[in-house]
Amino acid sequence: MTNRQLLLVLIFYFIVAKAFAQNGAISGSVRTSDGEPVELVTVNVKGTAKGALTDRNGKYQIRNIQPGLHRLVASFIGLEKQELTIEVTAGGTASLDFVLKENSAQLQ
Repeated sequence: MTNRQLLLVLIFYFIVAKAFAQNGAISGSVRTSDGEPVELVTVNVKGTAKGALTDRNGKYQIRNIQPGLHRLVASFIGLEKQELTIEVTAGGTASLDFVLKENSAQLQ
């Protein structure tokens, strides 16, 4: 590899690393109103294709989110959908927890 090729690879690497460092992440948990964690809840960033499912402990994480205010939507059949707003900072991880109530109308 020539010096010129090595220089181009290094420049490309730093540009990509800087682009990813400017984004943030969102993590949190989803629980029912009685405090139990809920598995497989869909948590989406409204207006984007980004989202995640909660694990068996009710935890989720969404990476590579542009800095700024975002609206998150948590939904699961049998529980009321909830929307909350959060601010994401560059290079940071914002935390947002949901508490979902039972929705008897959906259960019927």
